[in-house]
Amino acid sequence: MSVEELRTVARFVNTLLLEGRDGGTPLEKLGSVDAAREWLVTRGFLDDGDRVDEVALATARSFREALRAWLWSRVDGAAAGALADLERYGRDAGLSVVFDEAGQPRLAPAALGLAALPGRFLATLAIAAEDGTLSRLRCCEVERCKFTFVDLSKNRSRRWCGPACASIRKSRTYRERKRERILGGGQP
Repeated sequence: MSVEELRTVARFVNTLLLEGRDGGTPLEKLGSVDAAREWLVTRGFLDDGDRVDEVALATARSFREALRAWLWSRVDGAAAGALADLERYGRDAGLSVVFDEAGQPRLAPAALGLAALPGRFLATLAIAAEDGTLSRLRCCEVERCKFTFVDLSKNRSRRWCGPACASIRKSRTYRERKRERILGGGQP
């Protein structure tokens, strides 16, 4: 599995930036049918002739949020309904094994156009799980951020999307430890 394929999944999840990466309001890159179509065509997920309507766009956004929920469950340990949702998206996309011209098997969706998108991403995740690279796909551990990234560190220990979130989390942990010492009767 190439890192670039995992980055593609991360880019899709990050089409909604919860804090706009500047601490402000959320930034939705799939905000309209036209914006979504442009984003998907530019990245090769749709052909120029493929249509995007409001229903397909709502499904794509819902799938994105199911992916985000699943990634976040790997941080907080609560998978909630994310797994069942992702399994349903895989079934709806008709994910199955197909063979290429050289006779090599691969997972591919039977669905076409935007309906195939969940199947393509889920196939990427399944292959990454098999080859051990899935652990590199991470969700920032700052809850209000949840930015998705690919951890390229040697020991696969990166927990935050960048220095700003690392600082936020480390400061919060420091304040929590200090409060515990004060409330517990220990030294501040």
